[in-house]
Amino acid sequence: MKHATSLLLSLALCGAAFAQDDDIQTVPVEGVRKPEMKSYRAVWAGLETFDRQHRLAPDVPQLRFRVVANRAKCIGMCHTSDNGLSEEDGSTLALRIASDDFSIPVPVSAQGIFSVPRSEAAYDANADLIFNRKKGQYKIGANVRTPGLADNVRRLGDLRLECKVEVAIAKEEIPFWIVALANTVLLTTDWCMTNKGDVTFSYQAEQPLRSATLTDGERSLKLAVHKRSYKVPLGNQQWPDSALITLEYAAQ
Repeated sequence: MKHATSLLLSLALCGAAFAQDDDIQTVPVEGVRKPEMKSYRAVWAGLETFDRQHRLAPDVPQLRFRVVANRAKCIGMCHTSDNGLSEEDGSTLALRIASDDFSIPVPVSAQGIFSVPRSEAAYDANADLIFNRKKGQYKIGANVRTPGLADNVRRLGDLRLECKVEVAIAKEEIPFWIVALANTVLLTTDWCMTNKGDVTFSYQAEQPLRSATLTDGERSLKLAVHKRSYKVPLGNQQWPDSALITLEYAAQ
């Protein structure tokens, strides 16, 4: 049942795969045939979820997203951290919110970080987020990071909120029957917090890993790692949102 549940979550989340710097610049979006796109209404659902669940990461001021090169096929809850946002021709990654009647440029940092503004007009027009890259070249994910933590430390509440945002977006984009099936199998509509079958969610680190350890005070738990990925028991309520995951990188 554990493998079946994990596979169902993989299909649901990757079927609508959506994975804080100050050097942000606005770049015009050039026309690209079959560009990478996201429904603005789906992203809106993610923004709403962030506001409702903000208690999970109270020190995070706003929801941001991160776009990364899709160098591997997504299997499960994928959050890659590879660079590669510039094409060989030197063109820089750019994003806009667009409908038939208007286009709103969205600033993207050199690291691929961006925030999506709220626009009633864009929502009513059923607009899309459009990248100046071909479909499938990049992946987009929520980027929730509590300020002040070291680069190799993640907070469990942050990861839970990232998951909830991405699930909210996915539910707007995948067929209803998949949503209904997942709700039935998991016995909950809150997929991220299910503890059915000891489900874990896989995240990607910046570098190859030696180990990943979940800690809360004197308690600690070694997490399963494989290359750059580490598996997190988001739904295990025995670990509070304040618990930390420390990543130890392998020697270069």
